[in-house]
Amino acid sequence: MDELNLKNIWQVGNSHKQVFINTQQLLTELTKDLNAFEAKLKKRDSLEITVALVMIPAAIVLAYFANSFLQQLGFGLIVPYCLLVIFQLKRVRKFKTLINLIQSQNDFLSQSKDYLIKEMNLLKSVLYWYILPALLSATLINLGSDSSQLEQIITFVVMVIVFAYIYYLNRKAVKNDFEPLIDKINSALNN
Repeated sequence: MDELNLKNIWQVGNSHKQVFINTQQLLTELTKDLNAFEAKLKKRDSLEITVALVMIPAAIVLAYFANSFLQQLGFGLIVPYCLLVIFQLKRVRKFKTLINLIQSQNDFLSQSKDYLIKEMNLLKSVLYWYILPALLSATLINLGSDSSQLEQIITFVVMVIVFAYIYYLNRKAVKNDFEPLIDKINSALNN
């Protein structure tokens, strides 16, 4: 009985036809996806950098008029935090893939993959360079306020919920946007 099963499996295995992939169509679709994704990243970076640039002078003014040393420290820490955000976004942006007419499709895809991995790693580490510094500044500002202890606790809980949501959104983007696109690039590179 084992020989018959093996023979049937072998015969069925030989009857399968090879599947051919239209590589040019795959590359065209992938390039279109990369361009759309790049536009989203550019919009995100522009918004983040604009907000950071507006927050720097606002934080300086607010630190000057702050009621306590903790508030001054919290507002003062916003300035290096905003500079860090700008630096991180610009640092990864310099790895953006430039389309060179001379370069091969594989080189383009490989460079695009490297850039996307750097962007994905930036999102994966958002807790350390984006959330924790902002939470520290906001906590110092909150502790230095004239609010009651209950109001400070409520404010802190709301801040933690907001920052947890930001963390969740970044993790979701890694899983739903970056990883599938990198998998598509890997598929195209392997064909």
